Amino acid sequence: RGEAMEEIYRLSAQVLTIGLGLIGTLFVAGLAFAERSVVGRIRRLERAAQRVARGELSYRIEPGFGRRLRLGHDELDELAAGFNNMVQQVEQSHRALSLANEMKMNFLRVAGHELRTPVAYIVGRADLLKGSRDADRLLASMTAIGDRARRLSDIIQAMFKLLAEQRGGRQMTYTRISLGKLLEEVYTACSPFVEKRRQRLIVEVSHSVPDIHGDWAKLADCVENLVLNAIKFTPDGGVVKIRAENELGGYVAVSVQDQG
Repeated sequence: RGEAMEEIYRLSAQVLTIGLGLIGTLFVAGLAFAERSVVGRIRRLERAAQRVARGELSYRIEPGFGRRLRLGHDELDELAAGFNNMVQQVEQSHRALSLANEMKMNFLRVAGHELRTPVAYIVGRADLLKGSRDADRLLASMTAIGDRARRLSDIIQAMFKLLAEQRGGRQMTYTRISLGKLLEEVYTACSPFVEKRRQRLIVEVSHSVPDIHGDWAKLADCVENLVLNAIKFTPDGGVVKIRAENELGGYVAVSVQDQG
């Protein structure tokens, strides 16, 4: 009996040892599986969230976290898909905000550039009218101010149209332009400012200068802006010259020269 029980105890110990070994092996394998299939994926989600928080809005988690889906999709896969959708929406919103900010800056830039010349002309011409009793002079000034006010209205309407169409620049209206007539208009518009400063405004247009193709109002604004700046920085009694001449290559050059 003692020998039989001893054999039974020995077998029981062996079975217990093997059982404990199997349990330990299964436990380690379970931990490894959990680390690979659950904890590892959670850490990848955490790293993905950190990268997105740093501004990498184009980063996405691979479907299935880059592993072979032998057991099908689970809740973590659904969480990853939801994370990707969320980041995609954030990226789209960020692009929309960037576009809106770019449109705002373009609008402010265009507004500041386009409106400066007619506004400065209207204010300056109005200052020249103070104390004037000459009916002809008043009529000419009011006519010029009215022309600039209409041009200002056209510019504002064009900018609002561009804003609605989500564009970044003013649309041009091209026509055939005689530079002589355009510079004559600029001369007439700027003459009161020249007279106030006792300056001389000289316009020189070469006879060989051909007509050009461009936007009359835009070109007139550009040249007028240059001339008004030249008048401003030229001393009283000085000379401002506007010159239009041919250049090599079929180009035409318009220049404004001052003494400031």
